[in-house]
Amino acid sequence: MAKGSLLPENAVGGAGIIPDGDYTIKDVVAHLFDYGGKADEVPAIAVTYVTDDGQDYEQNYSAGKGSSLASPPDGKRFEIIGKNSNAWAWIGSMLGSGFPKDKVDDDVTVFKGCRVTVGNVAQPKRPGLKDQTEGKTIPLVTKVLALPGTKGGAARPTVPAKSAAAGSKPTTTTTSATPASTSNGNVDDHAVEVIQAIVATAPDTAIGRLKLGTAVMITLAKAKDPTMAQVKKLATDATWLTAQMERDPAPWVFSEDTVTLV
Repeated sequence: MAKGSLLPENAVGGAGIIPDGDYTIKDVVAHLFDYGGKADEVPAIAVTYVTDDGQDYEQNYSAGKGSSLASPPDGKRFEIIGKNSNAWAWIGSMLGSGFPKDKVDDDVTVFKGCRVTVGNVAQPKRPGLKDQTEGKTIPLVTKVLALPGTKGGAARPTVPAKSAAAGSKPTTTTTSATPASTSNGNVDDHAVEVIQAIVATAPDTAIGRLKLGTAVMITLAKAKDPTMAQVKKLATDATWLTAQMERDPAPWVFSEDTVTLV
């Protein structure tokens, strides 16, 4: 990592270039950033803020020493983010300002579309980092005004549904025999029912495997379901998810790491 790469003056446009105010987060990308060709590439979160009159501002938040992108890179995920990095500070500012923690898994694009208030705050001193300059600031989120897909108002955490909400696609309960390729008994059937109920409430009745595991954990934890750990493990097991398509009728299609109801 380049010397001083966590300092805000190394970010695109320099520190404090993004004026304090209200913005919509137009885009969020996990990528390699080279400070405009001035240093070695480092993993960073690039956030594009847009004003109501269409003015774009891009800020790169470096992910810190030892950070790495997911392999292969998909523009959404990191393998590691430094705990004292600017990227970690930005994510923390989102969560601390009203973005629901239960909506966050491993995909940075979950914040895309948020309406936020941005403020330039003092750059924290980081132990062991040389050449730190006094008085530098970093633009962070101070308030989440609206979540993606909403028109406005205060952001409110949502509670995952235990079953399909009224008006949503009906949940199909599968009671047929478990395929020969699985051997977890009643836990399989219970897991299928839980997963169907969760996927039925997801946009386009489809959800990624890792996000599904998080949703299962949250839903069953709230229900104090003693099988939570077992069901979560099954929900994130690509082999198990594929095997369940042998049921008649099939509860879902599992393709490209995504579960979609049929």
